Amino acid sequence: NLVCSTHVLRIFSENTFETLNENVKKFWDLESMGIQEKEKSMYQEFSDEISINDEGRYDVNLPFKISHPALPDNFEEYKNRFISKFNRLNKNPDLLTKYEKIFKEQEKLGIIENVNTPEEICQTYYLPHHEVVREDKDTTKLRIVFDASSKTCNVSLNDCLLKGPNMTPLIFDMVLRFRLYLIALAGDIEKAFLQISIKESDRDYLIFLWVDDILKENPKTIRNRFARVVFGVTSSPYLLNIIIIKHNNQYVTVDPDYVQKTLLSFFVDDFTGGEFSTGSAFELYKKLKLRFLEGQFCLRKWRTNDENLREKIKENESMPELVTSPHSKILGLCWDEEKDVFIFDFTNLIDSA
Repeated sequence: NLVCSTHVLRIFSENTFETLNENVKKFWDLESMGIQEKEKSMYQEFSDEISINDEGRYDVNLPFKISHPALPDNFEEYKNRFISKFNRLNKNPDLLTKYEKIFKEQEKLGIIENVNTPEEICQTYYLPHHEVVREDKDTTKLRIVFDASSKTCNVSLNDCLLKGPNMTPLIFDMVLRFRLYLIALAGDIEKAFLQISIKESDRDYLIFLWVDDILKENPKTIRNRFARVVFGVTSSPYLLNIIIIKHNNQYVTVDPDYVQKTLLSFFVDDFTGGEFSTGSAFELYKKLKLRFLEGQFCLRKWRTNDENLREKIKENESMPELVTSPHSKILGLCWDEEKDVFIFDFTNLIDSA
């Protein structure tokens, strides 16, 4: 306490705000040094355990806290919640059909898998799910979101997992970098979280309920589980970030400029970067496309302010209709590609005033 008090008095003896700010930062860095080193070591150890499975896909464990509370058996509570949920969906046949279609497609792709018998389950925590409908989206208007924060006996799956350090760059910094380039280039990873495999030993923490046939009068409740990283689990953004870093770092010896540019241009699954000529921007596009496919990630929905680059990308894409649209979102901002300007719509603010 004496050391702390002396240090604080020395801080307040300085005259300028800048010095005060620097000293406070140093003080807290010193106070938390042991914790930071422990976390760094823990996350480095976790990163080292990431492997690649037989599909060529990154394979990870869920990053559980060293001392986490025991997950309770929430089956009965969740089953009642699911029945209520399904009955509500059943009153909206169109939404129910879309819901079912997503699960069928995910099962076909190996994203989810059926758990044949309850005896095979190592633990009994179930993930609730609900729909989010976005009519403003060009592609996926319905997203099924899983609630890993749902608590039973005051404990949830997210309570047991490490969130991981914040590895996402500041949006303001990314927007500034994006505007520095003469030729802008943007895209995103298709279903990024779902391209990362969860090791089989941890999949039972990602079980949810559905039905065997939505057309039956009395469908049977079945158990499915995720074989991939789930959006809605607190550690998922960290898992994606660390794998993008790990994947990119394999090129650091042969192409260090590419690695630096790429790591500074990703906001979770969105790429926003660019170059200073059409040729170099097209080369960047080809590298991103090819190298991310090596990790089973498909970069798509390419956008650019350069007409020549846009045509080159269209010729190279198997689904050119997804390449461009008049207005698109860049880091949450509406971007007019042809005029290369951001558009701010204050209509709602005016109406509400």
